Amino acid sequence: MNTELELAQELHGHEKAVRCMTTLKNGNILTGGVDALVCMWKAVYDEGTKKLKHFDLEKRLHHHSDFVYSLCDGVGDEYFYSGGKEKTIFKMGYDGLRQLQFFGHEGAVCSLAERGEELFSGSWDGTLRIWHTQTGAQVRKIDAGTHAITLCLLPTGEIATGSQEATIKIWKSDGSLIRTLEGHTDIVRKILYNPTATCLMSCSNDAMIKFWSLDGLEMTQLQGHESFVFDICLASGNQTSSDFPNKLFSGADDRMLKVWNLDNTAAAPLQSILHANTIWAVSSLANGDVATACADGVVRVWTTESDRFATEELRAKMSSEAVSAAAEASKQGAAGVSLKDVADVSDMPKTRGKKNGEIKMFKTGSTINAYSWNGREWDLIGEVTGRPRTAYEGDQFFPAGEYDYVFDVEVGEGGRTAKLPYNEGDNQLVTGEKFCAREGIHKSMLEQITQFLRQQTGSAGGANRAPTLEQRAGNGHTPAQNGGTTGSSTSSSAPSRPKMKHFPVDQAQYFDQGKLEAAQAKILEFNAEFEDGNTEMKMDTIDIQHFEEAIKKLGSRASKDFRPIERDLIWKKCGSWPEEKLFPVVDVWRLFLLHPGSADIFKGTDRGYSYISFVLKLLKKNLKTPLGISCARWLANVFASFTARSVLFDKRGFLIEGLHEIAQGCDGDAMHKLVKLSLATCLMNLSMVFVDRKDLKGRSELLDLFAFYLSGPLGGAAKPEDGEAVYRILVGVGNFLFDQSVKLSYDFAGKLAQVVSGCGAKASEAKVKEICADLTKLGPEVQGGEDNGKLTG
Repeated sequence: MNTELELAQELHGHEKAVRCMTTLKNGNILTGGVDALVCMWKAVYDEGTKKLKHFDLEKRLHHHSDFVYSLCDGVGDEYFYSGGKEKTIFKMGYDGLRQLQFFGHEGAVCSLAERGEELFSGSWDGTLRIWHTQTGAQVRKIDAGTHAITLCLLPTGEIATGSQEATIKIWKSDGSLIRTLEGHTDIVRKILYNPTATCLMSCSNDAMIKFWSLDGLEMTQLQGHESFVFDICLASGNQTSSDFPNKLFSGADDRMLKVWNLDNTAAAPLQSILHANTIWAVSSLANGDVATACADGVVRVWTTESDRFATEELRAKMSSEAVSAAAEASKQGAAGVSLKDVADVSDMPKTRGKKNGEIKMFKTGSTINAYSWNGREWDLIGEVTGRPRTAYEGDQFFPAGEYDYVFDVEVGEGGRTAKLPYNEGDNQLVTGEKFCAREGIHKSMLEQITQFLRQQTGSAGGANRAPTLEQRAGNGHTPAQNGGTTGSSTSSSAPSRPKMKHFPVDQAQYFDQGKLEAAQAKILEFNAEFEDGNTEMKMDTIDIQHFEEAIKKLGSRASKDFRPIERDLIWKKCGSWPEEKLFPVVDVWRLFLLHPGSADIFKGTDRGYSYISFVLKLLKKNLKTPLGISCARWLANVFASFTARSVLFDKRGFLIEGLHEIAQGCDGDAMHKLVKLSLATCLMNLSMVFVDRKDLKGRSELLDLFAFYLSGPLGGAAKPEDGEAVYRILVGVGNFLFDQSVKLSYDFAGKLAQVVSGCGAKASEAKVKEICADLTKLGPEVQGGEDNGKLTG
């Protein structure tokens, strides 16, 4: 019988790191992640043998709005608890429906356990709290230590807690302290009770696993991990029968799953399995399997049953990814693979591979090399150091190309991260200033950013990586403080020009009036018209609950983040509806763009491009309808987000071309007057983005588009009702002509002068006449051959 664990299955359902995990009493696995998701994995059994076959993703629950840090099964029927960064505890049914919420913690909830009618919770606020499970009322609050409190319920009725103080405290349920266990030298991450040995077990950031008698004496310790040990669990058989060896599993920041023989604690681990990233949680299954939750977003199930092993291809892929990740970590000065865990090269001749393509590491002195088994011998792949340079797509501050490092830096609440590219030898202060300017971070954070760069890149000797604050202290990050200005200073080489009466304008204009309640009612009315089986378009009961919560957030305009499910329902599910049902949807989109959380729409691979394209196409077919008005207003409001502005500038050729196609062949009667006003506002806002970026490329095309709209859809200001639309486009022209930070060259006399003077002659509003006169005076200053660089789209 095989005694070593092999990969059985990889579970893909999370979008980011998986932070917590538990096994439910029905055999299913529950996982929570940084993506604010709770995933339920259904155990599938063989109908004949009743043995476990595999797991299927059954549900993705979206009741959290931020990181999920803790999960526990309920002692009663078919419910569980989850807690996370938003400080709230949820009691959830196995069916995915919310049953109860518990409010009171002032920090993230990182540990949960239930006993009888009481729920126990530990938090980053340093407290242990006891709640009534039926009412949600807080029964007791215990100040249990500093920062992240982990807890374990003892059969004696007492409670054990660990914290950043590196001690374990034993409490009576009335809140009185019985004793303190000292022995760890860093944060205590997990405590569990071993009923077989009648003792406590704990793991810590000091890389140790310790055993304690119930009267507080340290019995022994397991030493083998090279970094923070985040979780431990007993093999399920330890607690139920003698069917399985007396084993303990541990997962750590060194990327190792280790298997320990509790009958011989002085021995080395029975097995060490390298993962591609940090192991945040481990959970044993009733059949002896173990699951690991990893920072790469994957949950892996490990088994000793050979008939359930994953394919050789998948196992080889997983091993290869782990070795590659170790190489990358080594290059970045991170804790890669420990020499202790690698066999010496002298053992290679007597070590046979289990299958072709198996990857294994051997050390020669202090150098670790990776080898592949070819059926007869080990072929050298290469040294487990170094990594290829990382590609970066580029932005207005960091050019596209390959960099030595591309870091994911957390820059705000809710776990939002931003890419920070860096090459060895770069000026770290300049890099930090660019990053602050791009992300809108106050320059008071410069020292913290440069310190981060020094920590991450300054060690060439393979020293342990500087942990994130979340790993180091267990109490989250210090968020960047927003404020200050963004962008670089304007060149002072050109003489300054006094501001004219009507331009330049640097504050974008938006359409912020709307009736959310009416739009919500109409969307729900349309939703009810879909057949129940149409799951792609119809929102179910749980979806509607999330949808209504999202509308409340929109109405408050507060900075509270949207859950991923809330964004997806509004933008994806409702956005897939037939065109005749889209008017209220796009109107909600328009108002969504004014919310601080709208920036997330313009991140990721797509960067919101598909929505821009979709709205342009809708508008082209609906120039006089309510849907068209909402689409045009959407194009004006999209400039509200700094992130969206960056996308729009990168896609300025596409946007200019799309707006040109919309106006092609349109006279003054082909568009609704509100569509004309909204598109004029969009064009004016776009001019401000150009001026902010100090970039010439594309200005000639945009000036051409200004002239095209003025003479086409706006009819040269022939209709008084179009006066404001004409004025806003002329402001955009003025922004360009006034800007002296770049040397604009444009055929004003041949392309714009006549249009501008014509608008001034026809207009009835004084401000239109005045701005036309000012533009006519400035126009000759930019007269030239238009060598500004052409856009390609």
